[in-house]
Amino acid sequence: MIKKKDLTEILYNALDSEEEANTHFYAYTIKSLNMYKRVREMYSRENLADIFEKVLQFEEDVKGLYDDCIDKLVDEDIIKVFSEFIKASMAAGNDIS
Repeated sequence: MIKKKDLTEILYNALDSEEEANTHFYAYTIKSLNMYKRVREMYSRENLADIFEKVLQFEEDVKGLYDDCIDKLVDEDIIKVFSEFIKASMAAGNDIS
């Protein structure tokens, strides 16, 4: 038979365990709610609009850089072709002035 003292100790241990579990549960719940709030704010309509605006601006900037590079490459190719043409003409004895 369980003595009153042993039973009381078991009950107190169970209550301590329940209290500890509740404390962890409430802490977890509060952290989850705070994280949900931050995620909701992070992905709000205004923030998404800002993100899309930045992406579009980045795309325009990159397109400008790309176009500048292509123009530079085309200019360099034209200069190279003319230089080779001039060298070939001069080597052939043609007057290019």
